[in-house]
Amino acid sequence: MPLRGLFYFAELYERYINGQGYRLTGSTRIPLPFPNYIVFYNGLEWEAERIELALSEAFEEQREGLRPALECRATILNINSGHNRELMEKCRRLHEYAEFIQRIRDNLQKGMALEKAVEKSIEYCLAHGILADILRKCQMEVQNMLLEEYDEKAEREYLRKESLEEGIKRGIEQGIKQGIEQGIEQGIRQGVIQGRQQGIALGSFEVLAKFVKAGIITIDQAKEHAGERKEEFILWYQKRENDKI
Repeated sequence: MPLRGLFYFAELYERYINGQGYRLTGSTRIPLPFPNYIVFYNGLEWEAERIELALSEAFEEQREGLRPALECRATILNINSGHNRELMEKCRRLHEYAEFIQRIRDNLQKGMALEKAVEKSIEYCLAHGILADILRKCQMEVQNMLLEEYDEKAEREYLRKESLEEGIKRGIEQGIKQGIEQGIEQGIRQGVIQGRQQGIALGSFEVLAKFVKAGIITIDQAKEHAGERKEEFILWYQKRENDKI
């Protein structure tokens, strides 16, 4: 996240300097707007209200007594339902957005396909005045954005693992039919076991990561579903997330 912020700031400052007509070759110091990098987080992996990340933490070589020439700090605020209540009370849009996302997750946990989960969540929010003005104007844009983002990740990471994914899907559906959360967890576990029997070890990690991103299970539940390979999954998942930074 800090590395992404560094690129954002570089682009923004370049636009600012060009827009103000400043010249980098001049001898006069160029006054710059004060940078503040806030990231709103609505994933399920972190429970903390607030996290601060620094670009310097990613440098492979740390030199004692020396400060790196580059630094970028990101303040990450958890905007999931129930977190940062004071912020949510002051910003109605954030509060309603968190409620909208939570509604989608609840529908996914009930076994709805993503498209249906998003559609039902939009209907609920419109009926109850949640982001209603935005959804009335841009309903299709919001729906398509959510679906396209999900499909892109699914195609990139899981297209070649359809057999394992289908096994887990059948397990989840069986759990949903039982109508209790325990049934869902047992169904996922059964699907993972079936996938292992098919000899697709790496695929099981990929699919567990997919369900974490979709909000169906938490990262802690994914670790448990990894079974005897829990430690291997943790290392794999951490490397996967670091590669995205």
